[in-house]
Amino acid sequence: MDDSQVFITAESVYVLDPADDKLRVIAYDDFAADQIRRLYTYPDDLRARWRTVDGRDEIVQELARRGVTFSELVERSGLIGADPFDLLVHVAWNGPLTTRRDRVNQLRRGQRTFLERFAPDARAILDALLDKYAEHGIDQLDDLAVLEVPPLSSYGSPLEIAKRFGGPEHLRRAVERLGDLLYAA
Repeated sequence: MDDSQVFITAESVYVLDPADDKLRVIAYDDFAADQIRRLYTYPDDLRARWRTVDGRDEIVQELARRGVTFSELVERSGLIGADPFDLLVHVAWNGPLTTRRDRVNQLRRGQRTFLERFAPDARAILDALLDKYAEHGIDQLDDLAVLEVPPLSSYGSPLEIAKRFGGPEHLRRAVERLGDLLYAA
């Protein structure tokens, strides 16, 4: 302030204690962990919902209603490369922290048979989608408008890309399955 350096040494949240209706101070990460655990008792419960686009949207909206956002969790934790699901599990249950790149590598090693079911040109598109996910996050798989952005646009229009999978419905199912496999374990 006024050309002086300012350091944040601690941040906290005030919550109303239901036992005595008084405000108490808790650390933001403890607050976030409590809110996550109130919604989902176990990490596997959270994973089951997270595996679908609608489930992820529901989780994000419900946490936001409770005062927890991913942008704030990432900012406060400094865990920029972490997958949002892994960040939630880490905060709430002290689970292992997996980066998006680690998830992609695990999928490529553990799900070769899924990837090999596709023709080489379709597999190249799935690989490019995985790279997009690793770099930018799960939103890259949730919105197929990403097909119109380089490097995916170099494979042709979204319709041309869909033809490589046997049509738009087959493409959509392949991408949904890809997202599902990212969170299978």
